[in-house]
Amino acid sequence: MKSTKTQKMYITLISVMKQINALEEHLYIKLVNRTHRGIKLTVQGQKNYDEAKILIENSRENIFYDSYWFFIFKFGKRIY
Repeated sequence: MKSTKTQKMYITLISVMKQINALEEHLYIKLVNRTHRGIKLTVQGQKNYDEAKILIENSRENIFYDSYWFFIFKFGKRIY
């Protein structure tokens, strides 16, 4: 993770690493390998990342779907 990415998100690399460490402790698994060149996801970290990505995408679809039907019930119009 480059510092420029963290700068764009207005967070520090240290705070990101603290969050990763806390998540690793909470899950009792190692998510990333740390080297002098940076970090890389472990196999378990990649699996967790892939599952989280699916959950987030499904959540976005559900939010859109719920918003769509709310609009129809409230205003009686369909969105195309």
